[in-house]
Amino acid sequence: MEIKADKTFDIEIESLTFGGMGLGRINGQVVFVPHTAPGDLIKTVIIKKETDYLLGALGEIIKPSALRKEAECRHFGECGGCQWQHLDYEEQIRQKELLLKDALTRIGRLEPAAVNPCMPSSSQFHYRHRMQFNINHKGKKPHIGLYKRQTHDLIDIMECPIAHPAINRALQAVWNWLDKTNDKHLQGVDITCDVKGEKSILVLRYMKGSIQDKINDFELLKGICPEISGALVRIEEYKKASSALAGDPNLELVYDEIRYTVGPETFIQVNLIDNKTLINKVLEALPYMTEKILELHCGMGNFSVPMSKRTQLLFGVESNPEAYRFAQMNAHYNRRPNCSFIKKSDLKALKQMIRAGMGFSVLVLDPPRSGCKHILDLLPGLNIPKIIYVSCNPSTLARDLSILVNEQGYRLDSVQPIDMFPQTYHVECVSSLSK
Repeated sequence: MEIKADKTFDIEIESLTFGGMGLGRINGQVVFVPHTAPGDLIKTVIIKKETDYLLGALGEIIKPSALRKEAECRHFGECGGCQWQHLDYEEQIRQKELLLKDALTRIGRLEPAAVNPCMPSSSQFHYRHRMQFNINHKGKKPHIGLYKRQTHDLIDIMECPIAHPAINRALQAVWNWLDKTNDKHLQGVDITCDVKGEKSILVLRYMKGSIQDKINDFELLKGICPEISGALVRIEEYKKASSALAGDPNLELVYDEIRYTVGPETFIQVNLIDNKTLINKVLEALPYMTEKILELHCGMGNFSVPMSKRTQLLFGVESNPEAYRFAQMNAHYNRRPNCSFIKKSDLKALKQMIRAGMGFSVLVLDPPRSGCKHILDLLPGLNIPKIIYVSCNPSTLARDLSILVNEQGYRLDSVQPIDMFPQTYHVECVSSLSK
């Protein structure tokens, strides 16, 4: 039977895949359908045909899986922010562990026995301390929200159930503020709040206008929501881009005796409560005391500051100028004189260190989602006996671990998945390797 686009088929969902979609089959051919659960019997409409798979849309649920539950958000299924609100939370945890093991086996050719049980989040909802919202001005009123899945069609969002209450309060203030100013040049707003949600800072992205006028407008927003202390105001007009800081644009993140300062665009973990769990897992993977630590992609010092208590010297490498500046600041604030930071790319820093004959006891990697394959062939030049690899992408993690284990002779001691992103398919992992 020929499988044509726009045709409807009855299928049973067998499993979930990385990306959040359910997998079923039509005449043996794989079909991916979003917002489904293992055990669902559904009707699906084929919307796309590829060489080795089909993409379907969820039609009628003929018989729901026992793993299903009602989604908390009325926009679920339309909004692209969450993929798994329809799944029981225990099943979400189980699936993240299974998907990680599958990536290690299929992509990395590694034994999955090193994978520990996935640690659940401390909160299934209201966990995000950072959100990015888009804005358009179609019609008479502005629209603020998130895009529909795989489109640039905007859904108005008044409150997001995975956002921290402070984010939602700031979002509501932005709605009220735009009703008053009706500024059609505002294209987006990023909102970040501190650990307890007592203070928020923004990035305001404009298409055109006067910086000073926008700063004056921001003062009106502060009057509506005093929790919003400051902002980075950016005009993104072609060939006339400019930016300025307004109010108090820095945020303090406090964890027991450690204090971090970050700015409106500083990369931080979106789940600041479970960030403490992540830090602790990195510390657990470290030897109790070690001579020298090299940390690549150190950011604002999230791991650097706590790790510096466990080493004589810590060298952090970061290419982003703002993150580099805050890393230095955070080491100074926390009285860590044994921290030294270098503003270079990971590739340039490694080549420089190899030429200088530097040696390290431990290497800590926390690369972007794309991983760090481009630097791995340099690592034998440093002969580092211990590696800790932090990743939020099981696919690139498996690829890179395969190189370290199968080509460079490291042993994969453990992989600890941590659910820092409930209601989505994303998972954070701390991997420990040694020679």
